[in-house]
Amino acid sequence: MAWNLVGRLNRAFELWVLTEAQNRKLIEAVPAGEQPADVQFVYVGLPSWLRPLARFQGGIQFVAYLWQWKAYFVARRLHRRLRCSGFSATTPSSPSARSARKFC
Repeated sequence: MAWNLVGRLNRAFELWVLTEAQNRKLIEAVPAGEQPADVQFVYVGLPSWLRPLARFQGGIQFVAYLWQWKAYFVARRLHRRLRCSGFSATTPSSPSARSARKFC
């Protein structure tokens, strides 16, 4: 998780972070004093039967593509509910760290 980016965006915006469901334990293990305040995390996961695809060449890209689509629909639903002013998506090179960030 890019804590510096989350912390900086959180200074100016109400921040909602969409991230891989597998990141939940890592994020929740961070001590409260080190987490940016008032950040909402939304964990987006794919069915477990897709995980073995990540072991094959091209499979990780396919899984990442599906995750991005699912994250898009989750973000769209949040956007309608929260009436946010913007949405920003980033995809770091590490598949385990990929996330889409939504700010209000």
